[in-house]
Amino acid sequence: MMREHAFITTLKGVALLNKPIKGNCVERIITAISFAFIMFAATACQVAHQSAQTIKDNSKGTMTFEMHQNYQQVYRNLSSEMSRCYSSGAGLAAQMGVTTELYNELDEAEILVRLDAMAGRTTYLLVEIKRLSGDTTTITLNAKNNSWVKKFDEIRAYVMDGKNIC
Repeated sequence: MMREHAFITTLKGVALLNKPIKGNCVERIITAISFAFIMFAATACQVAHQSAQTIKDNSKGTMTFEMHQNYQQVYRNLSSEMSRCYSSGAGLAAQMGVTTELYNELDEAEILVRLDAMAGRTTYLLVEIKRLSGDTTTITLNAKNNSWVKKFDEIRAYVMDGKNIC
């Protein structure tokens, strides 16, 4: 008797599960969808990191500045303002979004502005926020294209003086 097995495809190869798929066609489809969801969830953080590294490696412009405020407060203020300004629908098949991550154990934070479309996700702006010492924070902006480089002064003005970005 031949047994069917479920396969999970990952970026590193194919892993064979020891349990055979049992049941009718609907149960098999549900099982396949469940595996696809698990793969997506497991790679989501890795994709975000790759996007940040890609922006840094291919940056069209960079701005770095310091301020005397706790990095967590800078992160909270800036992520809130950027989410308010840059999270919106850009059309039927595309949507602007902001992804934020606070890494307390590293004294760092990261904000990504991206476009999610049917063709995939494109990250346009990376904001890195790092605690230097005490309440001194460094903010580094990296942009994928010149349109976002033009927004650097607006973002800096918001961080330094509280001027609205949008």
